[in-house]
Amino acid sequence: MNKKRSAPKHIQKQIGNHPRSDLKLIQAIDSVTDPRGASCNFKHPLVTILFITIVCSLCGADDWEAIVLQANSMRDWLAKYVDIINGVPCVKTFKRVFATLAPEGLEKIQRSLIELLKEKKSGEIISFDGKTMRGTSCSEKDLKAIHMLQGLLMKKI
Repeated sequence: MNKKRSAPKHIQKQIGNHPRSDLKLIQAIDSVTDPRGASCNFKHPLVTILFITIVCSLCGADDWEAIVLQANSMRDWLAKYVDIINGVPCVKTFKRVFATLAPEGLEKIQRSLIELLKEKKSGEIISFDGKTMRGTSCSEKDLKAIHMLQGLLMKKI
């Protein structure tokens, strides 16, 4: 019989120390269940990985390599919002986490983002554009690509 091993009792799931855990976006991301079990090998909290993915996607990164490159260039800015004490996650970490993440969790974040964007001030226009992230599908596991919304905030003239 092939039993799955569990982590020792002294190893707990890593909870990041996020400087801006009071932000609604961070709270929405934090509500997603982390599919990874407790392990001493995990360096990056799920909130950090998801926040970096959302921010870098909005900045134009459309695959995992571009997200890592973008995140490394904005490391100081990201550190103001999420815990990146262990640096920016590598491409393999992003792929591994998103391969195990439940689609319902991502949908929950998107709905929260839409609600946050609805709280706009009068005189502002938010323009949305959808895009499909390259390298996020896996035909062997029957996983479809991740579709993200990109928003642009403009002032009315």
